[in-house]
Amino acid sequence: MNITQEKTGDLTATLKVEITENDYAAHVDKELKSYRKQASIPGFRPGKVPMGIIQKKYGIAIMAEEVNKIVSNSINDYIKENNLNILGYPIPNTEKENQLDFETQKDFTFHFDFAITPEIKLDLTGNTVVDYYNIVVEDEIINKFVNDIRSRNGIFENSDAIEATDKVDVLLKEVDDSGEIAEYGVSKLAFDFLKNIKDQDIKQAFIGLKTGDTLVINLLKATTDADETAKILGIENTLTAKIEANYQVLIENISRIKPADLNEDLYKKAFPADEIADEVQFRSRVAQEASRAYNEESDKIFVQQTLEKLLNDADIELPDEFMKKWLYVSNEGKLSIDQIERNFEHYKHSMKHQLFENKLITENPELEVKDVDIKNEIKKYFSFYIPENDDENADERSHQLDLIAEKYMKNKEDIERIQDQLYNQRLLSLFKSNLTLNLIDVTYDELIEIMKSVHPHHHHPEHDHEHEHDHEHDSNE
Repeated sequence: MNITQEKTGDLTATLKVEITENDYAAHVDKELKSYRKQASIPGFRPGKVPMGIIQKKYGIAIMAEEVNKIVSNSINDYIKENNLNILGYPIPNTEKENQLDFETQKDFTFHFDFAITPEIKLDLTGNTVVDYYNIVVEDEIINKFVNDIRSRNGIFENSDAIEATDKVDVLLKEVDDSGEIAEYGVSKLAFDFLKNIKDQDIKQAFIGLKTGDTLVINLLKATTDADETAKILGIENTLTAKIEANYQVLIENISRIKPADLNEDLYKKAFPADEIADEVQFRSRVAQEASRAYNEESDKIFVQQTLEKLLNDADIELPDEFMKKWLYVSNEGKLSIDQIERNFEHYKHSMKHQLFENKLITENPELEVKDVDIKNEIKKYFSFYIPENDDENADERSHQLDLIAEKYMKNKEDIERIQDQLYNQRLLSLFKSNLTLNLIDVTYDELIEIMKSVHPHHHHPEHDHEHEHDHEHDSNE
């Protein structure tokens, strides 16, 4: 057997693999003898079938299989022995490959194209300057956060007439085509009803109504969602006629949050770990919280834009023609040549990203997220819900956390989400520790515009803030 390499480009080459009969004959003979021992052919006792019959029946298939094994193993060995860092894997060269005939040929020549992984420049030093958007928290933002905290720690009071943010409890009764209450129709109490209405015209019709007032609406039109409508009515979503029917809405109760007063009780509820004496200190602490919430979004943008900058700076070259052939072969015909051509820039960018991140992790192994890291993160999260007791219960608590983590580790989506989260946290730490940050002060509105360009489906940072205070509020009740 002989393997030679011919360079065909800056990053590409062809392997020529020459196989002679001596390379595979012994293997074929061994396999034929094994087949003979097991063969069951009418007229012959087991293990006594003449070798000529075995050869005729199985010889060609066994020879082809052994030749392919030798070719595959020899290529793998050649790559290891020569320390070739290849891109993808070798693919047959269809232009140089001759039609094989295992019935008449004894010697075989194979040609395989392969590509070398390009060198990737990675400069994670202070020489690399990257932008970081620092959110300037204005009074308007602080006021929003303060009002949010006051509302979430306020109390509900009955109200005379409905306003848009009120909690409204209603009684729904199905009506017939004449507008009368339908006999045997659906009747259902619905709490906090206004939050379910998506149609703004219908929602506006409720404004100003008082307890005891009625209004007839099409509930499906109001919610714009059949499943949501069925849920409100407490019926199966297959009951189409009920879901599409009109309903009389009787206003049962209107309640409105009276925001908590700005005093020490509120300061302690909002920030139990801090000593806050007056409103000035409270607003200062809220400003910190607002800045943290918004700068979490800045961190996300920073990581994404830094990755793109480092990737562009790396100037990764790929052998386009080989990549197109490799994509076609590796997808086993599921992608047509035309599809590959049309989407090649996307595939190419994805491959560059993958190569770059592989390089990043190779040079910074602390970035790699392992199963044990994910498991510990799950345990850390649920440890807040399993309080620590005395030492006698420590083992039981640890066992409970292990069981919870093992359960969640079975959910692929959860694992991927936590893995991405941890990986991005580590990237953030690496980039902030090593690169030079060009701090750019921006307002919240400017951040939103930046986020729209980076994350088309962005969410508002204050939504995260609201969820956090939901948790705080619940724990204080």
